[in-house]
Amino acid sequence: MQRTQKDAPLILVRGTVLYGMVSGCCCCWVSLLRFVLVKGGNLKFWKVVNAHPEKAYSFFKANDCFVVFESEPPGGYRASLPAGEWDGPFKLPVPSKGRVVTIYGRVPEYQNAQENFIRNVQ
Repeated sequence: MQRTQKDAPLILVRGTVLYGMVSGCCCCWVSLLRFVLVKGGNLKFWKVVNAHPEKAYSFFKANDCFVVFESEPPGGYRASLPAGEWDGPFKLPVPSKGRVVTIYGRVPEYQNAQENFIRNVQ
């Protein structure tokens, strides 16, 4: 089959759609990877937290490098945080509370606290 000039716009549209789909998929994977590695935090830490949610809840409440919200405050979480740079939100189901709490960690202190928690629990 011979292509004519009439086929050129169709080929261009197909190429553009394909390019858009590929670049969209790449953006999704990059976003997912960023979430897991950066916003998702320390995966080893979160595995230990999920295995010991009550100890983790007490740990978060006892350390001033974390802010724990039992429920969403008026105006939202970010508006209720003290000054500084905070990572989060992180969610933790707490069986004794019968709810999921929301946690923010102060950068960079909370990363060190995570390592201490892992050492103390294991």
